[in-house]
Amino acid sequence: MDTVSDKIKIFYLSFVILTSMGIFLYLLDSWNIIQLEKYIPFLSKEAPLAKGRTDTPSELEWEELKKQKRLAEEKKIFLQEELTALEEEKENLQEKEDLLEKNMENLNQEKEAFQKSKSAYLNRMKMVHDMAERLRSMPPQEVVEIVDSWSNSDLVEVFLEMDQNATREGHQSIVPFLLTLLPRERAALLTTLMMDHQVSP
Repeated sequence: MDTVSDKIKIFYLSFVILTSMGIFLYLLDSWNIIQLEKYIPFLSKEAPLAKGRTDTPSELEWEELKKQKRLAEEKKIFLQEELTALEEEKENLQEKEDLLEKNMENLNQEKEAFQKSKSAYLNRMKMVHDMAERLRSMPPQEVVEIVDSWSNSDLVEVFLEMDQNATREGHQSIVPFLLTLLPRERAALLTTLMMDHQVSP
């Protein structure tokens, strides 16, 4: 019985001592005499910060952020200038493409006109050649009657073709004789036109 009472007394005394120490330490901490959180981490009100790190960026970090921001702005300006240059180049290419298409259209029109002119020229040359051959095989008087209604320019071309054919074939042309059968004034005009045509390049 006495043993139990002694144990209770010891427990009670230990409890009182620990409680008193706790209160005493609390008072010392409250008076900022000691800082219990240094020795007992779980008493700290805030989580411990990483060594050498604060909540706000340091001056070097601010400078780095400013540098990155400046680089980003410069890159943005560069990209905008590149975009503007590309847009201008696109417009220039479009203008060149339009001009090229217009030139191609003009070239095609000129080519078509040349083909028509060439075709008309070849057809006329064929007609002149055929008429020259036809007149050469006809009696002179019939020739005079046929060419009476022709224009001077058509008749000059046919007479010149007849002269050239005669020269290539190595015989005398009948054109000078045909001119003697035409009215004197027209014969003189045709002779002058033929000479001018032979002299001109």
